[in-house]
Parts: sequence; structure tokens; C-alpha cells
Amino acid sequence: MSAPAPEPAAIESRLAFLRHRLATLRGIGEAYYDHRGELRTVTIATRDALLAAMGCQLHDAPALEREIEALETARWRTLAPPVAVLRPGRMGVALALPVDLLDRDIAWHVRLDGGGAIEGTVPASSLAEGERTEIGGEHLSRRLLVLPDAIPCGYHELCASVDTLAPAYCTLIVAPVRCFEPEGLQS
Repeated sequence: MSAPAPEPAAIESRLAFLRHRLATLRGIGEAYYDHRGELRTVTIATRDALLAAMGCQLHDAPALEREIEALETARWRTLAPPVAVLRPGRMGVALALPVDLLDRDIAWHVRLDGGGAIEGTVPASSLAEGERTEIGGEHLSRRLLVLPDAIPCGYHELCASVDTLAPAYCTLIVAPVRCFEPEGLQS
């Protein structure tokens, strides 16, 4: 005797969960601050439209699960993300590294878009841990590399390296808390 088919509500609930997780992994937040610094909510319809525009199969649970697994694995397999958006007072980049390298130093270098550079070295074990996982028998830790607040607004490049891992490059976008708004547009 076979198991009964899942209820439509249970299927839709599972799909909604998977779409939410995929949106998070794809960088689609639940809210954002607009140019005036006001918090705006992203609707489920908008989130789903963005995922569909990215080619995601929104009504195929196995396809969503495969994409989530691939993205989860990929985000743990590189030392730094390709891009990080920072704001004054929130100048941290999450780094993923094997647990067996926590006793090593992380060397970092930020090339500033206006010229010049800022660099430093920090023991990996001293960085705050955000999460841990295990992939293929390898234990990994995500740690927050806090960068100096002296990095100005603009587009910069972070290079981070630890031990024998290949250096990782991350575009840093340091944005102001609030965008400039000409007087004629202010309300």
C-alpha cells in the first residue's frame, strides 16, 4: 500500500518555504532601506517575480531543493563572498574557512577606489563565529572579519588569504546610511 498523496496546502507550504530559502541565498531580502532611509518591505509576489526572472522553477520542489543545495555548498566553498555591501558602523565581511585553519592568521588588504590601501592581519580564531557546517566530511566555520570604519564610501576591493587557501577577492560597496537628496526632491 502506498503512502497517501500530500495535501495541496502542505505542498504549497513546502514550496513557499523553499522559495523563501532560495530568495535568501540569492540575496533577495525581506526588506530594504530606500533612498530616504525608510524601511520598505519586499512582498512575496515581488520576491517570486525576481526568482522567476532569475530562471528559478518556482513550482518544482525538487528543482528548488537542488538549487538551494548547490548555493549552500558554494557559499561555504569560497573564503569570501564576491560582493559585500557595508555601511558606516557595519563594516564586517563573513569569511568561510575550514575549522582546521582557525589557528592561523588571516591577512587582508583593501584597495581603495580613490587610491591607497588599508591592510591587516588577524588570528582566525579571534573572529566572531556566525555559524558552522560540515560538507563532505570537512568542518567549516563562518567568521566575521571586521574592517576599519575608516574605509570611505565607494567601491573597493578586499583580498583575504589564510594559509594555503587561494586568496579570495570581494568587491566592497561602502554605502552611506542615507543617499544625497537634492532640496527640490525632499518632501
